[in-house]
Amino acid sequence: HLNEYVSLDLEMGFIESEHDIMDLQTRLLRHMFAQVQATCGQELETLGARVPHVTTIPRIPL
Repeated sequence: HLNEYVSLDLEMGFIESEHDIMDLQTRLLRHMFAQVQATCGQELETLGARVPHVTTIPRIPL
């Protein structure tokens, strides 16, 4: 189903800048990937897939 997607809507209050939200998103991706790695090892091996290692996500300054 090429037309299906999953999205995540984040809302935060009392932020200093947009970097607070981007930092949260980076931490969230790290956590999600770590959970997939920890709980889906067999499936990943079957599919020959690997979970990306996220250190930083490039940011375009505005």
